Amino acid sequence: REDALDVIDSDESAYVSGLLWADGCIANRWTVTLGLQEQDLPLLKQIQAWMGGRLKVREPEKLGHQALVRLIFQSSKVVSSLRSQGMCERKDFVLPELVPPPDRYRNAFVRGLLDGDGMVKFACGGIPMITFGNRSSSLRKIVADVFENISGQTPHERVYTERRYGMVRARALPSVEIARVLYLDNGVSMALPRKQNYARQFQDWMKARK
Repeated sequence: REDALDVIDSDESAYVSGLLWADGCIANRWTVTLGLQEQDLPLLKQIQAWMGGRLKVREPEKLGHQALVRLIFQSSKVVSSLRSQGMCERKDFVLPELVPPPDRYRNAFVRGLLDGDGMVKFACGGIPMITFGNRSSSLRKIVADVFENISGQTPHERVYTERRYGMVRARALPSVEIARVLYLDNGVSMALPRKQNYARQFQDWMKARK
């Protein structure tokens, strides 16, 4: 499906676009790669079934590390689709400006970003927390906007100027609601299972407080 990302008009296209912005890259004018850890292979296979590509495994460089699995799309059409969203080669250094997806698909897009460059977990003290870290201010902004739209509270953001890196964070009750909407609501078709599991645990944490 070379036209899968031409238009962001579904949960799947928004999610995959977000994941590619986080953990993918445009290698050249006809190649796009998406790399995840071996434990996330089921998600890569789900994306492969949806839009094609081929899988390639790179064995771990150190003992005890996971293998890296890449889903490779060799299609100038896919490259063109991502360029229309603002992506370019060496995006983590160039820091291109994102062309935001339509409002109705922003939750799915942000879920893709979180599954690539975010964490859904319990912080010290057993407090639920969701964080997103990236050098791109336009990616951090869309995450912060979605967090605030869902929870009604402005998330904490910290920018490390010397590294041109920033983090968006929500804790406690706001993070519980954000996790519920992004990972557990009806219509969620793609997500990392381990982060969905944390979202369920967040709901249990909230029930235990009542």
